[in-house]
Amino acid sequence: MTPETPDEDELQQAMEELRQRRAVGDRDGELECLQVIAELHFVGLRWGPAEKLAKQALRILEERPVGADLLWCISCLAWCRARTGRTRFAAETLSHCPDPATFAGELEEGDAQTFLDAASEVADTCEESGMWEQAASCWQMALSGARVLGQPDREVDALLALSRLGRVQGRDGDALLLARRSLQLARAAGDLVGEAQARYGVGYAWSLVGRWRAARRALERGLKLYRGIGDAEAAAYCQCRLAFVA
Repeated sequence: MTPETPDEDELQQAMEELRQRRAVGDRDGELECLQVIAELHFVGLRWGPAEKLAKQALRILEERPVGADLLWCISCLAWCRARTGRTRFAAETLSHCPDPATFAGELEEGDAQTFLDAASEVADTCEESGMWEQAASCWQMALSGARVLGQPDREVDALLALSRLGRVQGRDGDALLLARRSLQLARAAGDLVGEAQARYGVGYAWSLVGRWRAARRALERGLKLYRGIGDAEAAAYCQCRLAFVA
């Protein structure tokens, strides 16, 4: 995520409006201002202020029935916590997020994108920390977000991550099924990068269940795709796995 310098005039204007909204007890206006200010800090990678404002927004939302705004608020909190090294806390926070599919008709695209990016970020940090169950839960949420947004490339990413976690956790059959689903989706979308990654995942999973010929075929096709798109590093990994199954 590349930091952007927040517009200080816009920030000051939003802060002044927040004070005015609070003075007259306008809770809807206060919530809207908190979201605007939090997002300005968020794009500037100012995690502490963004988290503080999101928590204030959450207190308002707790007074109301569950709605789409809650998705944005919890996503923002989880992302800030992941970025400040509180991985377990971030995963726990995200676990309280409602399924975005519940609000598909009322979600703003930006809020849904925040959810997807936050879920992916927290999932990555959980994976890096060896928190497999939490990572799988977060990738499932990312998968739901990608489907709501209609982003097949991000769906492929989530499916492949879940397949990878299946391998790590010894669920070889699940790993194969998820990798094959990702391959179908990548091919249907014409996503060559996703297809290459999926073929690698399928080949790896086939090798785990002793289907060597199927593994070689998938890995060879993946290697060809990696070379075609010019990804030398991924091609090298694929070649290493091919050597293992040869």
